[in-house]
This record gives sequence, structure tokens and C-alpha cells, in this order.
Amino acid sequence: MKSLRKSRWFLLTLFLAVLPGCAQEAGTTAVSAEQLKNAMDEGIHHMVRATKSSGEFVYLDNIEPNRRYKPVYNVLRHAGSMYALADSYQYKPLPETKAALVRAAKWLQTKYIKPIKGEDDVLAVWSLPSDRAGEGPAEVKLGGIGLGLVGLLETEKVAPGTTSLETLRQLGNGILFLQNPDGSFYSKYDPAKGGKLDNWISLYYPGEAALGLAMLAERDPDPKLKARWINAAFRAIGSLARARATSQNVPADHWVLIATARLWPLHAFSDQSISKPLILRHAVQICEVIVKDPALRDVRTTPIATRVEGMNAALTFLPPEHQELRDIMEKEVESGVAFLVKTQVKDGELKGGMPRAYTEPGSPPADNRVNELRIDYIQHALSAWLEYGRAKKVIPTPSGK
Repeated sequence: MKSLRKSRWFLLTLFLAVLPGCAQEAGTTAVSAEQLKNAMDEGIHHMVRATKSSGEFVYLDNIEPNRRYKPVYNVLRHAGSMYALADSYQYKPLPETKAALVRAAKWLQTKYIKPIKGEDDVLAVWSLPSDRAGEGPAEVKLGGIGLGLVGLLETEKVAPGTTSLETLRQLGNGILFLQNPDGSFYSKYDPAKGGKLDNWISLYYPGEAALGLAMLAERDPDPKLKARWINAAFRAIGSLARARATSQNVPADHWVLIATARLWPLHAFSDQSISKPLILRHAVQICEVIVKDPALRDVRTTPIATRVEGMNAALTFLPPEHQELRDIMEKEVESGVAFLVKTQVKDGELKGGMPRAYTEPGSPPADNRVNELRIDYIQHALSAWLEYGRAKKVIPTPSGK
């Protein structure tokens, strides 16, 4: 597929003319329903256009002309983009969206999903050297399996039968293969380095894995397996909650908030070994970090979008006794949504995409990647808009959400 970029400096001039100067302050008037729907629609169309005939996404592009990139890819961002695009189908069921998702799912299954040698009924999502210009080993990342499950399961709602239940269950087993009895995880598996690796801990992988398990529990009709996935997901969140209970450096872990929101109504079906007060305290910790985070007033789009995603999720389960925190979060969400809507590319063949950052016209660029468009930049913005739109009744909430 040819590059999405045809326009040259003319597009850059138009783009700069419609961008905001910086992230909006808390309390900024929310975007209108029409503006929000238009942003979502253009984001969806951009992602569909960015899905090649092979199912691979156009991973990197740039507003500036003649920018070239090494042949790199990231399967975690591929799967995360499937998740957002499939979620958008619940809002606007376009046939071209469905077709793009089926292509993306088949690409994921054909190229990246493979067994782990010596392990029965276990599949993993492998990160490949070819995605890093031939550098590094073939390895399994916990987050790859988690988001792979998330993307495939969300696609099943759009195109049932794209992925077999057996494959989905074996990916669930892949997550459990990397989980310890206390709920913690190994972040990577590398057969060339001895197997499961504990010399590096990922911030986001456990939350991504927990979300995948929660969604698998929703999908699996077998009561015993459903309980298995639910309990493993709660153990994952519980392990993080215990580890961070007295920490002074709790991260802005939006994936945990998204996973917790998904698990919240499933608690009654768990073995009750992880209490709701424990995971609620953990969620509150994260939300308190987010609302004070300078990243909310950054010029980079994805740090804002991911934090909005996390707050959107937490607002679905934080109880009334946290109303003061809820009020602050709602204002920050509105500010973030407004910033993202105004920052979206408004013209040209890259219309609907999301740049890495924004620089005020006439000012020095925030960095030399300010005009870069990567597929996960629009993924996170679209997810943030969709959940905000549902919360504000701008678009309906689909069943099962």
C-alpha cells in the first residue's frame, strides 16, 4: 500500500493553522457533540485507510514531506489499534471497518501467534527481529499476549469466528504461563536466554494481561475456564495493589484502571481472594497521581490520551465517597478530550490522524518528532473519545460494556 502522505508543505500549513497552543486548563468548555462525533469519525476513517491489504497498519508517517523511517513495527500497538478500531464499530458499524479488522486479525494470527516449545495448549504473541530492522531476539512479551487477546476478542464482537475459541484459550494459557502464584508476572520469555526473564519489569504489561483475561472470561462459555480467567485477572490486579500500597511512586497506570473497570462487575464470580476495597484503594492511588500529573498539561498527545482513558474507566466504578476526586477527574477528562479534538489533523490525506505533539506556530518545536504520526497515537485518542462520548450520552453504550 502506498504511503498515506501525498500533501506536502501545504498540508503542514493547514495543519498548524487549526492546532491549539497547548493543553487546555481544567474547566475548559467541553467539545460539542458534533465536534466529538466528527473527531471520532475522522479517526476511524484514518485507521481504516491505514490498514493495508495485508492487515498490517501503516505504522509511522509524518506531516512533513519526504520523511522516511526504518522498517520497524510493534505488535503490541498493532493489537491495541485493533481494540480501538473494533470498539469504534459498536458506535458506527461501517463495513470497511469490519473488513479492516478481519485483515488485521489475520495478520496478527499468521505472523505473530505461535506456540511456546514444550508447552501444551499454550500460544504466545511473539515480537520478531524483523520488526526491529533485524535486530534483537524473537521473544514473548506479556503485554503482547494481553493486548493480542484484547484485540482479537474485541474483533470477535464485530466478526464472530475470525479467531477460534481454542486459539483464544491458548493465548489465555500463555498469560498464565508467565504468571506466578502470587499474581505477579514475568514480563518476557526468551528461549535463547533461558526462558522466563525477571531482569526487567514492565509498567503496563500486567494491566494489559489482566484486561485480556477479563475479556476472555466474558467470552468463554465454560464455567470452570471462566472462573480460571477471572481469578487470574484479579490476582494480577491484587499483586499490583499490594506492591504499590505503601509506594510513594505509584505510576499513572491507565491499563490497570481499564482492567479494573472490566473486572469490577465480575468480582462476585471470583474466588473472593482479592477484595474490592484493595483494588479500589489501588485505583484511587492511580487516579490521584494522574490528576496531579504534569503530563496532562503536556504538548504530547498520547500521554494525555492514555490518562484520559484511565480516568474514563475509573469514573465507571469510583463510588460517591470519592466525589471530590471524581469532580476533578471529570474536568481533566474534558480538558484532555478538547485538546485531542483540536490537535487532530484536519486536512489532507492524513486527515483524522493524531500527531505526536503540538508546537505553537512560530515557536521552536517541542522535539524533532513533533509532526510524526504513529498508529497508536490515534488509537489512544479514539479510545478516549469513545468512552467520553458514552459517558456523556453522545453515543450509546453497547451491551457488554
